[in-house]
Amino acid sequence: MLKLKPVKAGDTIGLFASGSPVDPVLVEKGLETVRALGFRYKLPSDPSQNFGRTDRSFGSASIEERVQAIHSLLNDPEVSCLLGIRAGYGTAELLPHLDFELMAQMRKPIIGYSDICTLLLATKAIADLPVIHGPMVAAEFARYSEINEAKQSVDSLLQLLKGEPEQRSYRLEVLRGGEGDGWLLPVNVTILDTLVGTPWELSLDGAILVLEDITMMPYRIHRILLHMKQSGRFRGIKGVVFGRFHHCIAKWGPELGPILEASAEEIFNETSCPILRGLPFGHEGENQPLALGVRANIRGELFEILESPFEE
Repeated sequence: MLKLKPVKAGDTIGLFASGSPVDPVLVEKGLETVRALGFRYKLPSDPSQNFGRTDRSFGSASIEERVQAIHSLLNDPEVSCLLGIRAGYGTAELLPHLDFELMAQMRKPIIGYSDICTLLLATKAIADLPVIHGPMVAAEFARYSEINEAKQSVDSLLQLLKGEPEQRSYRLEVLRGGEGDGWLLPVNVTILDTLVGTPWELSLDGAILVLEDITMMPYRIHRILLHMKQSGRFRGIKGVVFGRFHHCIAKWGPELGPILEASAEEIFNETSCPILRGLPFGHEGENQPLALGVRANIRGELFEILESPFEE
C-alpha cells in the first residue's frame, strides 16, 4: 500500500464536489472553519452556484467540470490534500474519466464520505491509495462551532492528517465474539453494494468492515447485506464493526437493531469473524476519520487501529 504525504498547518487544501449541488450557507460556514483552523484553500468548481437547479442532472456541474476540478487539485503543487465539500449523489459518473495513476503519483489525502465513498473505494482498488473516510466541509466543518460531535470529528481528522504514528482503540458492544486481524474498510453500506461487478470494485478479502448508512429502511439494509453475502463478497472478511445508521427507521417489518443483532446468523453465518457495534462513525453525529487499507484488529470488545496511512 502506498503512503500519503502529511498535511501541515497553514497548507492549502483543495476543495472538491464530486456529486450534488450544495447549500451556499453551509459552504460558507464550512469555509469559515477552514480559514479559522489556519488553512488556505482552493475551490476550482463551486458546487453552491447550481444549488436548487436540476438542469445538470444530479451533479453540481457537468461530468467534465467535476473531473477537471479534481485533476487540477491533484496537479497543483500548492495543494496538499483534497477535501470533499458534500456528497449527495453523482460521484459514480466520474469514475471512467478519473486519472487514478495521477492519484497514486501525487499521494495526496482524499477525504470524504457518503457518496464520496464511490471515489474512495475506486481509488483504493485502482491506485492502492489509503484514502480517508472523514468529515466534509458542508457537514462537520460547517457545524464545528455549534455541535461538539462535529468539532470532535474535525479535530480528529486534523490530528490524523499530521501524519503522527497512529494507534486508536475503542471498546464497543460485542454482537459476536472472537479475534480478527485485517485491513480497514470504512464505508457506506449502499455505496459498497453499488460497485459490485464494476471495474472499480474493491476485493474485501482480509478486510475489517466498518459500516454506516442514513435514511435507509431496515429491510433495504438487510437486502444490501444479503446481496453482498449471496454474491460471495463476505467470505474472506476478518471482522465487522457497525457504526451509526442514522434515521434508518422501519415503516414495516423489524427495526434495524434486531437485524444487526441477528447478522451473525443471517448475514455473516458463513464466516467466524468478530462483529461489534457502536463505533462513533457515520452521518449526523461524531464521525471518526478512518483510512482505507491500514492495519486494524478486533480482540473481544476492543477495536484497534494500528497503522497510520502517512509516510513517516
